[in-house]
Amino acid sequence: MLWALGLEEPAFATFRTLLELERDLRLVIEDPSDTSARQLALFLAVKGRRSFAKATRNPSTRDLLKGDSDIFDWFRSRSRSFRQWIDSEDYRDVTDELSQADQWHGLTQQEAFEKAGMAREYHVEYGGSSLFVHGGNVEHDFANTDDKELRFKPLAQRDPAHTLTQLGRLTHSLIGIYRLIWEDRGEPEYQEFFEVEAGGRCFEMDPLSALSAQAIRIFPNPRPRPSP
Repeated sequence: MLWALGLEEPAFATFRTLLELERDLRLVIEDPSDTSARQLALFLAVKGRRSFAKATRNPSTRDLLKGDSDIFDWFRSRSRSFRQWIDSEDYRDVTDELSQADQWHGLTQQEAFEKAGMAREYHVEYGGSSLFVHGGNVEHDFANTDDKELRFKPLAQRDPAHTLTQLGRLTHSLIGIYRLIWEDRGEPEYQEFFEVEAGGRCFEMDPLSALSAQAIRIFPNPRPRPSP
């Protein structure tokens, strides 16, 4: 919907989140120990604790909490659960390391994507567009014109071909995430083969491969995620 309305920056922020989810899944799954999983879980608790502490300093949030007992009870129990995770002995070995960390993996964003085998995704998709206007990327904001005047590009972009391409990238990111989860958890009901007829021939496919094939047929120039 965001892309269809020409709101590229918030749409791209959602896409970046999907890429981060896939990257984090790969880093956790590929770690033979449970250290990465515990680091990720604890980091979410640390960040949640910080966010909830900041929320209480906002006048509107305080008024909301005071005016609704159900919301207040949920807020208090959630805040306590973050504190319990942070104080748990199960996470003692990673608590100090993550208490002031900006990222759960302890790497830069580029290093984390490269470690997960997603260097291309980082350079072409994750880092290929900015959520904000930067001086080093001014060409992104200006359009070439026949009269050679310098003009800003229109705020809204409603090119259907561009929108479909972006939706194809999103779709393959989602399929890639599901494949990572199902292959790691070994849920065979999602990997059973079934027959598909196309062009007078029969093929055997698992559900995720069928979804990928359908996405390739519908969306222009999508790039499927490789299996781990």
